Amino acid sequence: MESELLSHPKITLDEHLTSVYLRGIKLFEKNRVFSELKRILEISLLFHDLGKASKHFQNYIRGTELKSNSSRHSGISAAWTYLYLSKLLKLSELDSLLGYLIVRKHHNNFDDIKQMLIMPDESLLEISENIDYDKLVKIYSKALDDCIVIEHDMFVEFLKQLETKSLYRRLRRHIKSLPNDYWIKLNYLFSILVYADKEEAIFHSKVDSSDTRYWKQSFVPNYIQSLPKTESFLNSLRAKAFNNLNELTPRQGIQSINLPTGLGKTLSTLNYAIKLKDSLNSNSSIIYCLPFTSIIDQNFNVFKNVFQMNNLSYTNNALLSHHHLVDLNFIGTSDFSLHESEFLIETWNSELIVTTFVQIILTLFSFRNTSLKRFHKLANSIIILDEVQSIPSEYWSLIRKGLQAICDYMNATVILVTATMPLIFEKNTLVELISDKESFFGKMNRVTLDVSLLNKKTDINTFIDTILGRYNTKPDINRLIIVNTIQCSIQLYEALRLELDSERLIYLSSNVIPKHRLSRINKIKAEPGKGFIIVSTQVVEAGVDIDVEEVYRDLAPLDSVIQASGRCNRNAIGNQGNVVLIQLTNNNRFYWSFVYDQVLIQATTNSIVSLNKMIIPEIDYPKLTKRYYYSLNEAIS
Repeated sequence: MESELLSHPKITLDEHLTSVYLRGIKLFEKNRVFSELKRILEISLLFHDLGKASKHFQNYIRGTELKSNSSRHSGISAAWTYLYLSKLLKLSELDSLLGYLIVRKHHNNFDDIKQMLIMPDESLLEISENIDYDKLVKIYSKALDDCIVIEHDMFVEFLKQLETKSLYRRLRRHIKSLPNDYWIKLNYLFSILVYADKEEAIFHSKVDSSDTRYWKQSFVPNYIQSLPKTESFLNSLRAKAFNNLNELTPRQGIQSINLPTGLGKTLSTLNYAIKLKDSLNSNSSIIYCLPFTSIIDQNFNVFKNVFQMNNLSYTNNALLSHHHLVDLNFIGTSDFSLHESEFLIETWNSELIVTTFVQIILTLFSFRNTSLKRFHKLANSIIILDEVQSIPSEYWSLIRKGLQAICDYMNATVILVTATMPLIFEKNTLVELISDKESFFGKMNRVTLDVSLLNKKTDINTFIDTILGRYNTKPDINRLIIVNTIQCSIQLYEALRLELDSERLIYLSSNVIPKHRLSRINKIKAEPGKGFIIVSTQVVEAGVDIDVEEVYRDLAPLDSVIQASGRCNRNAIGNQGNVVLIQLTNNNRFYWSFVYDQVLIQATTNSIVSLNKMIIPEIDYPKLTKRYYYSLNEAIS
């Protein structure tokens, strides 16, 4: 072992480089995107730890020499990658710089490009003088089944020819003509290199990525068939929507599912995604994204029930939840350590991933190693953005460009799911998956939106008197109050607690841990007509499956108001529900001003005023939404 080069304690450099190379190329060939980059990736995979062949690193890894500039390896590995690609393989400067950048930073985050292209202040010549090039050539020639020639004299000549220590001057020549997909290529190659390198270092030969397909087209229909059958107008619409989505549109790009709240979009969308995945013959993942952690657990449990109802043992290989509060315990066919579990979860090693908008945005745009190491998972993936209206309008342009790019260059499919479709994409660029969505919205008559109090300033005490008065008149219906700040929600809850039996009060907000939130949601669902007064913030709006008779909503952007309406008479049982819009104040300052931009509120009030109605029926929601988004689009353009 002493005569062999080491990459890590007890792992030879030969084993590590060969394994990383094979893992990376296997992943690249499976994804079938950017085939022209294969040679760049091959050299980067093999050269990424080239510097570890130096005497100084070998002494360091064996504990006979302290860590120093001479024992570092990323700088010289990156320099050799650029040298080999540009001088020996005669690739273009831009392609050669791709190799340099991904190797240079494979242990770190991506920094400013200019800083990344500065040659490291390491003793590169000294490191090169002490590299065992003969052993490296044997490793490379075996892996590539080709003859590779690298030697110290070549590196000396390369440094002499370099006009400056910075390669940025070379990139700057091309800045104005950089291809649109250059940043995607950079992230993609970096992701494969980092993933393969970390996977090999953590698992060695213990794990091998599996292409097993767990989710079958029969799963969701089987699950729906197992649910209790109740004849109702809404259930007939849910069945119609489900069947409508069964008419597959087997294409990639940006698609949309625009249906009223409460029509079973979650299961219908999952069923569609499974069928689409099969039609595209894709081994990639379905990535189901939601705006809040509060509804991730809810949807995750529904998907888990679907899977287990089909008599299958649940593992994270089939279904995985990922957000900042997730339990780092990967459930597989064998036991994994915390370090192994963390890697498998963070790199989305699953067929169906349930995650947050934050995580998908970090994957797309982050400079951090920990997020970029799963960027390659976007290739051929089906990305579902449920409750897409929750994306703030200031991010629309960024999101549009990012999602369109991965569809254009990485064969991804994006499905936007919502009851209130924002104008992130122009209508003519979306594939509408619901062929007659107007007929679904036209049949909705579950609630009315009362805006008669909108022009009045309402303080907390006045509002409490209103609630108590209505409660005393009708004590046996469930009411939901949604306010804009946690401080306001606590103040309101504490005041109501002085007047009402605590058994009738339920508090829901983001400052309640997810486990307790879920327990309280289940309590509300289990006891309809109990006379609950639920005090909450926006966390309850998007996708939380509760049904109450009356909702009070402090003024907010229109999409939030309509989502709040979706918690009222959700299942169309009994009398028409009532949603009341108010403007709560704190010392003459509107509470909405603590949270929302005035542009959003102005667009909301403009669209409401344009209808010239104090009581707005649900059937008018599509008209209201359309006016809101056009008004907002004009304001932010």
